[in-house]
Amino acid sequence: MNRLFITIITIFTLVSTSYAQLDQGMLALKGQFGYANLQGELGENGSAGLAGSADVRYFIMDKLAVGGEISHAIIGFGDDNSFIGISAYGATGYNAKGEFYFLNKGFSPYVGLAAGVARVTTPEFTSDAGVLVPEEGKTNFGFSPRIGLKMGNVQLEAAYNVMGRTPTSEFQNVSSSNKPFNYLSITIGYSRAFELN
Repeated sequence: MNRLFITIITIFTLVSTSYAQLDQGMLALKGQFGYANLQGELGENGSAGLAGSADVRYFIMDKLAVGGEISHAIIGFGDDNSFIGISAYGATGYNAKGEFYFLNKGFSPYVGLAAGVARVTTPEFTSDAGVLVPEEGKTNFGFSPRIGLKMGNVQLEAAYNVMGRTPTSEFQNVSSSNKPFNYLSITIGYSRAFELN
């Protein structure tokens, strides 16, 4: 597993061709994908999932960017009260964000914070006859502090995502209704910066 991870990072770094400085007036686009793990009470029996996001950032000054982000995660977790022993939630965030890069180079550690609208939902089950089990959801305020490492166009990031509470459910995940929904995500992404001249 470690060899695979190192190989992926090496390939992304070699493919990356833009090592532009992070100067005021630049626009950056980023897409990320990775692993998600529930934290707290919901994650006590084990959990695993996928997380991804897309964002746009504008550097309002050297090394400091603000922008917007859409994130999504699908996470399954151990649930003793489920007839199959597992349950799942989806979580989507629509956030404003800021990132500060410590170095104005192609290689830099960074910190960031995203905050905005978070929606936590149960899956919907359908058949040819229609909806068998409807989606149930709850909209909350969410936020996500993160740390990362920029290596050319490749970015590694770890974020702690606080998404509010789970929906009060009548059909699915009844035992996990109205509980805090927080997850850790570890992602790898590709970022590209453009000068706006």
